Amino acid sequence: MNKQILLTVFAICLSLLSFSQHLIQSKVLYHFLEQYPIEGVVVGLYDAQNNLVAVDVTDASGVFVFENCASGSYVCKATTDLPGADVNLRQAFLIWLYKLGFIQLNDIQLEAADVNESGVVAMDDVNFILTNYFVNNQPFPAGDWIFTEMNVTAGFKEGGGPIGGTKVGDVEGVFVPSGRDLTVIPSFENFGVYFSENNRTLSLPITLINSQEASTGYGLVIDYDPEMIEIVNVTPYSPSATFSVINNQIRLSSMNFDHQIVASELESLVEIEVRMLKEIRSDYVAFSLNKSSHVLDQNGKVNPNVTFGIPVIKAVIQPLAEAGVYPNPFSDQVKFTFDAPVDYSAEIKVYDAQGRMVNKMKTFLPEGRSEIELPLSELPNGWYQLVVTNTMKGEIIHKQRIVKNK
Repeated sequence: MNKQILLTVFAICLSLLSFSQHLIQSKVLYHFLEQYPIEGVVVGLYDAQNNLVAVDVTDASGVFVFENCASGSYVCKATTDLPGADVNLRQAFLIWLYKLGFIQLNDIQLEAADVNESGVVAMDDVNFILTNYFVNNQPFPAGDWIFTEMNVTAGFKEGGGPIGGTKVGDVEGVFVPSGRDLTVIPSFENFGVYFSENNRTLSLPITLINSQEASTGYGLVIDYDPEMIEIVNVTPYSPSATFSVINNQIRLSSMNFDHQIVASELESLVEIEVRMLKEIRSDYVAFSLNKSSHVLDQNGKVNPNVTFGIPVIKAVIQPLAEAGVYPNPFSDQVKFTFDAPVDYSAEIKVYDAQGRMVNKMKTFLPEGRSEIELPLSELPNGWYQLVVTNTMKGEIIHKQRIVKNK
């Protein structure tokens, strides 16, 4: 009798347990770090038959919650379309150290390191970051994000996890979630390269100008305007460097595993031969450095203390061709004739024999052959100096002595 009662009670308890409702709650953390929760991640709850039972989105603390869950086994799977930051060459350096046995990587780091989704971390992953990703701007075969899965049994263990997430390629775990992009904005200084109208092809260097530290590598992403510049040739300093010219960018990477470079020993990181497609009438900054550009120090870390030298093309103002004044001598007015190689915003000034300005006129000198009348009837007889200045550059483009004889 007592045995039958016990069996009945046990059956009732099992029945109640099977119909009881449970709470499943956990977090999604970047590289399993409590201080870096990931907000906005979609977490799906799947039952033992892999059916999607419920969906939640993580809050600012990375928390997701599933309520009223029946007893049983579940798997929590995370996905997101959140943007991830760019991966730099530091990550390739860490994979290289791992392959040499110098460092160990944990499970989430190994997931991040397998960028080509081969199932193993290999030197192919290093090469993919250096060339396919950084130089050729190709996405990782493994996608943008990787998340671990969380197994939980409702009714026996409340909660579980957490779920770890990583941006693919971010072995170090420093870039995301949003607001944690630690990219070092590159600093630069401009230096001049003079441009000649008779030679539209120039060799423009990108340099390191202030670093005395040894470097294990560098990555450059250089933006340019294809309407102004045609890229003719790219010559990196390092023979191991690879580069591409794609989407109005010059993308270049170099990792020096066998030797290190010192900025003071460099003439330039890269020489870029360009052909100017348009006239320039003022100083023109040929390139701009994308924020993805960086240099690794001797320990393979991004060096925040380097300054890049970026060339500036300085406009060389040509004098006016076949410029002159007639009649000369004149009585009431002169006509200034010219053949301009480009459009000029100009100012015409007339000075007397004592160097005093006695007449001034601002005008526009269009490209080609033109004529401008300059009234000078109020001037007394004598000789004068006519000076034409390019107002954009403040440079004299024509000077001539004229005589009034009325």
